[in-house]
Amino acid sequence: MLWGRSGNRCAIYRCELIADPFVPADDPSVVGDMAHIIARKPGFTRGNYDELSEDQREAYGNRILVCKVDHKKIDDQPAYFTVEKLHEIKTSHEQWVRGQLSDAELNRQRDEEVYAAYVEDFMALIEVERWTAHGTWICSPDGPEMSREYHDALQKVGPWVISRLWPRRYVDLENAFVNFRDVLSDLLGTFNRHAEFTPDREHLMTSRFYRSCEWLEQAHYDEKVKRYEEHTALVEDLFFELTRSLNYMCDLVRKNVIPSFPVREGAVLVERDHVGFDMRIEHTRPEYRGDQRTLHPYPGLDAFKKERYSRDFYVRTHPDW
Repeated sequence: MLWGRSGNRCAIYRCELIADPFVPADDPSVVGDMAHIIARKPGFTRGNYDELSEDQREAYGNRILVCKVDHKKIDDQPAYFTVEKLHEIKTSHEQWVRGQLSDAELNRQRDEEVYAAYVEDFMALIEVERWTAHGTWICSPDGPEMSREYHDALQKVGPWVISRLWPRRYVDLENAFVNFRDVLSDLLGTFNRHAEFTPDREHLMTSRFYRSCEWLEQAHYDEKVKRYEEHTALVEDLFFELTRSLNYMCDLVRKNVIPSFPVREGAVLVERDHVGFDMRIEHTRPEYRGDQRTLHPYPGLDAFKKERYSRDFYVRTHPDW
């Protein structure tokens, strides 16, 4: 069963649905999967894995929307569902779909396919499946830290967002990408200000810049410690804000493009270790709430230094810091 529209619509497809006449009409049920024509992992047997780059394997031309039953068949029967066979099925169905939809519906479908592809690429770029694990390092009681690999990946997000060719259909969703980019830019800029490599150069950690090779007056030392604590608190609060912006983006993806996204996985959380006198592990779910849910909720770094204390979660309890 091939879908004739993007993954959040059940308006046009070639399969039989049996509806319960006694149940009021509900929203469409999302049953579609994205299958790869040439396998995306070297362990699968269909196609020549090495003939495509990673980006080409994830591109639209190498993907086909199918129902979950046919997805299982495609994976289990590569001898029948060859690369050529899947391209033939995809082309035939796309032609059928184009004959069923109006121009306005086709334009909407194309736009939603663009958004869906951007969302998928974006989530892979920010390593959303490891978000909580990365956050544990950034919000470490020993000071913010991140792997060099993750730091390099985050550096690519800003240029990626700027270079997208947005359809301009769902402006609120597009602005959510920009909002995320702006928070991330300030997070990286703030973190980098006092970051240094670990001895193995595999991680970047926050320098304990309050230390000195020379003897310091107590008041001078206390002032340096305060600046260090201000810095680490701001980095952590910016990561809370980044998580907030990511959860907001997911809300808008569900609203505009993919109602099920990512319902099974749930909201994105922040995990902090050794919190409080009892040294507990704390999980929080930062979100924009109420009148914070605007086209661009992040106010910029200077304003955020004050406004963060009105957010649902923040690290320090003293706004004067």
